[in-house]
Amino acid sequence: MPSISGTYVGSGLSPGNVLNTHETHRALYGRGGYRTVATLTERNQITPLRREEGMLVYVTADLTTYRLKAGAPLSGNTSNPNWEIFTAGGGAVPDITGTILAAGILNLTIGQIADFKMIDYSLNLTSATKSYGEKVFISKDHTELTLPGFSKTEYAILGDILCTIELVITGPDLIIRITNNELVSVDYTIRV
Repeated sequence: MPSISGTYVGSGLSPGNVLNTHETHRALYGRGGYRTVATLTERNQITPLRREEGMLVYVTADLTTYRLKAGAPLSGNTSNPNWEIFTAGGGAVPDITGTILAAGILNLTIGQIADFKMIDYSLNLTSATKSYGEKVFISKDHTELTLPGFSKTEYAILGDILCTIELVITGPDLIIRITNNELVSVDYTIRV
């Protein structure tokens, strides 16, 4: 049998007896798995030797658990797009689909402002002859909506599809508003 490099452990780690309250290990120093950090910056600074695809990190600043996506950098720090919000249990969130009529408006409520967390959406808009698809990042401070290829702004008019995307606060709710400026209806698919 081939040998394995490292420190040999002949049995499980234990604190010695049930009265000993010291930890047997620290997630902070392990590779992959699950750990807790204070901020997104701290999460993004987990060293490459301690990162592993699929690892889970709970960030106390925004009360959210994130999973490291495939393709994260093998050196240096990660960034927000390398992580996705992890939801346990019930399976994948279904896509939100529908049609925005010509000159119509879609108001998608993404949550109450007080409870809102940072979220990435995949947004696809399709007309009979054009299509547009992009990730939409909504920031924690509720004021910025970012689409790759556009500077940070509260709205963007898309190049392929003439739609305006805005972040709107209505009462206690935070809303993504998509205004269809096309002369025809536009189908949409939104994936959280």
